[in-house]
Amino acid sequence: MYVKGRPVAALNISVAFDRFMQWLERFPNPVLIAHYGKKFDFVVFRSAVKNINKTENLDGRVCGYIDSIDVLRKTYPYSSSYKQEYLAASILNITYEAHSAHGDARVLGKLMEHTNLSKKQLLQYSFPPNMCDFY
Repeated sequence: MYVKGRPVAALNISVAFDRFMQWLERFPNPVLIAHYGKKFDFVVFRSAVKNINKTENLDGRVCGYIDSIDVLRKTYPYSSSYKQEYLAASILNITYEAHSAHGDARVLGKLMEHTNLSKKQLLQYSFPPNMCDFY
């Protein structure tokens, strides 16, 4: 596996999934959030989980999903773009290394915090895991 042309260590997908599930145990009733998650992240993630036969494990732990694009479109209806990089610049006044997992996750967290929505309000945007099963 390579990042920016440099080799990096990679974990077996089952090991990575198991570690992710252990990490999720720290949170009661976790809901996963991704930007454009309905059309990409959640679909790819759930397909990978299905390929390792661990969908039941995931669905037994994750309570739902939220596509941040829905939240941000409602919260900032007059934005000229909803690309995460643009939103980070226009709302948070920051630039970052887009399309890196760490950078994207960190900035998405900041964008979601900036909405000032309560957990209850955010949950209105949630949907069940099987809505992402297009494979």
